[in-house]
Amino acid sequence: MEGLLKGVIAGYAIAIPVGPVAVLLINTAIHQGFMIAAAGALGAASADLIYAGFAALFGTAAADALEPIQEPLKVVAFVVLLLLAIRGLLNARKPAERNLDEPRVHRSYLTFLGITLLNPATVSYFVALVIGLDLGSSSRLLFVAGAAAASASWQLFLVGAAGALGTRLSERGRVVTSVVGSLIIAGLAFYTLAG
Repeated sequence: MEGLLKGVIAGYAIAIPVGPVAVLLINTAIHQGFMIAAAGALGAASADLIYAGFAALFGTAAADALEPIQEPLKVVAFVVLLLLAIRGLLNARKPAERNLDEPRVHRSYLTFLGITLLNPATVSYFVALVIGLDLGSSSRLLFVAGAAAASASWQLFLVGAAGALGTRLSERGRVVTSVVGSLIIAGLAFYTLAG
């Protein structure tokens, strides 16, 4: 059970700091509702699950395998985040879309999965923890489960709070949050490229 607890702590530690994914999830929850954002939150948590599992299975080889593609992935992440920021600015005055058709739910999941996977530094973080904590093979599985559960619970909490806020915002408040969120995403895109 120690591996599970360590995984939960690691999962919260990687999920809680506010980055581009968190800002995008908040914007999605405010403007498209909880269910669309929840699908995105589970996409982001799935990426953490993939990277934690990759780290637990392959250790330092996982980080080494991703090292050569880190710079190209930074450029791709920059472009994707900047395009999302521009789209958010262009759509700021459009009315909120809260319909729950299946393609939008799937698209949200896949978008957030993809955006989160563009950060290979996450696998390095998990590799460092797996090695540093000296987890046995059964503890590694529990570690991965704990990290994924923590990531999912945090992302769902975040979109739940933002979704509740979104239902209370006036039209002007919705436009302001959309513009501010999009500008933050653009800033984080440049930060990602520079980092």
